Amino acid sequence: GLTNLVSRPSLGIKDLTKEDYREGAALLLSKLLLYKPKIAAYVGIGVYKNFSGRHHIKPGLQEDPIVTGVVDFVLPSTSGLNRMAYKEKLAWFSKLKDLAERKGGLS
Repeated sequence: GLTNLVSRPSLGIKDLTKEDYREGAALLLSKLLLYKPKIAAYVGIGVYKNFSGRHHIKPGLQEDPIVTGVVDFVLPSTSGLNRMAYKEKLAWFSKLKDLAERKGGLS
């Protein structure tokens, strides 16, 4: 399934408050605990930073998952404001696909 960490519309990240993130993080955590997906993919390093409270995040598989038994995988933001080259972004999504196939999450 898909969910947004902050679901209200905004013009940009600067319009979001700490309370927006706190509320969204609590809801997302409850969904992860309830559904226990094999993999939780986070689109945007900032999204994962705000959710996890961690600061030194790089794209890819995270060593210490938020929820035991749920693999955390961070992807680069797909925003046009992200200066990462398209091919590099695509490579991270391909790595997620490979991980999902290994975990039996895709048929």
